[in-house]
Amino acid sequence: LQSAAQQRADRMDLLVAAEAEQRERAERQERSAARTAMERDKLVQQVQFFAAELEGVRKRAAEELAAGEEAARRQLERERADSEARVKEVRERLLAEKKEREQELWQLKAERE
Repeated sequence: LQSAAQQRADRMDLLVAAEAEQRERAERQERSAARTAMERDKLVQQVQFFAAELEGVRKRAAEELAAGEEAARRQLERERADSEARVKEVRERLLAEKKEREQELWQLKAERE
């Protein structure tokens, strides 16, 4: 009888120990899962931060590019206007010289007659 009681007590001790071990294992798994979730959340936040930062850099680069293109367009417009003004000036000077020569030619013809 005592042996049966001892066996039953030993089995109860083993059962209690197994349940304690199972609880401990479950708690470790929960802590590990919680750490993993926290690490994942932290990584997600970092990715979101860097994505926002990258978007800001992209926007600034696009704005700078647009400003540079606008400045280049204005510079080309100024250069074109300057070229057109020089062409007009040269054309007018050449026309004036042509008229002078024609007048000189008419005067020479008039003097010959």
